[in-house]
Amino acid sequence: MRCPHHLTRYRQAQVKLHQKKRYAHKLKQKISNIKASPLHVNLGNKYTVEMVGSKDESYGNQICQLDLIGSELHIRVPYGLELRYGKYIQFPIRLPKHGTDNLATAWYNKQALTYRFIQKSLTEWEIHITFDVEPAPRITAPVSWGAIGVDLNPNCIGWAMTDFDGNLDGFGQFKVNIQSQPKGRTEALLVDVVTQLTNLALEHKRPIVVEKLDFSDKKKRLRELNARARRMLSNLAYSKFLKLLLARCFKLGIQVIEVNPAYSSWIGLIKFMSTYGMNSATAAAFVLARRGMFLSERLPARTAYQGREPRKHVWSHWRLVAKLLKGSSRHSFYQPRLTVYSLVTLCCGWGITG
Repeated sequence: MRCPHHLTRYRQAQVKLHQKKRYAHKLKQKISNIKASPLHVNLGNKYTVEMVGSKDESYGNQICQLDLIGSELHIRVPYGLELRYGKYIQFPIRLPKHGTDNLATAWYNKQALTYRFIQKSLTEWEIHITFDVEPAPRITAPVSWGAIGVDLNPNCIGWAMTDFDGNLDGFGQFKVNIQSQPKGRTEALLVDVVTQLTNLALEHKRPIVVEKLDFSDKKKRLRELNARARRMLSNLAYSKFLKLLLARCFKLGIQVIEVNPAYSSWIGLIKFMSTYGMNSATAAAFVLARRGMFLSERLPARTAYQGREPRKHVWSHWRLVAKLLKGSSRHSFYQPRLTVYSLVTLCCGWGITG
């Protein structure tokens, strides 16, 4: 019986065996070349040395220990160098003002302290100390009592506050231009906005609700987008804003809630923008705040259509509406809508009687 490629089974088995012998010979040659080549050892960056701490060791580290009272650092010397340098090498350090209280607390509680030495020059070294910080006690009320929604845009950051019933209790925006700005300037603008938002949350004792976004997949497809979308995604410093907000809220005891931002912009445009005289950013922030309170947004009666299935999720209905309104101008949603009260007032103003 013949096999494919016009070979008998016996001949095909011979070919397979020959290929396996060639592969084994190739592996033997590679192993012999590796053994004959010189050994290369990578010791990492010689200008950076890291000493990992452990909470089981005295003062949080076995090799490097901090004397906070004397502002000195003691480094354990290897056994082979003890006759030359002694058991420990001691040298003074200069502690910064920021974070010294947290460092003292971790040092007193014998937490794990990790030291990272970075050489800046021949005579200057910088030491980074890493340790766990306990979060501040939460001082904000539960989210069911109200929340502050935040929506980040390239030109402004909108916020909206809700009360106990989920109604609007205040809104505003911070004008920030983070497009084509230097890194330091962008961070300074975001820090200023984060400070004002946290002060607002402390004043009203309400948690902050932000949108949970992931730009990693979108940034991988930047070439497929137009120039305006590429510029917005590249300049939108949402991850930096979220890190600054989480860090400050962690220190102040403010709860931060991340929600899915699906159709929040469309819901704000259709339901709340013209009703409360808000812009698109503050309207979307209001939707996020209500979503953080586990409140759902149904379609308005004016946008109801036949064939709607009540078993589907409400977002499926908003998806259909968003497809129909895609490409519409945002200013069109500012147009006033005639109601029964406005019609009666208009007719009375014109002197029309029935």
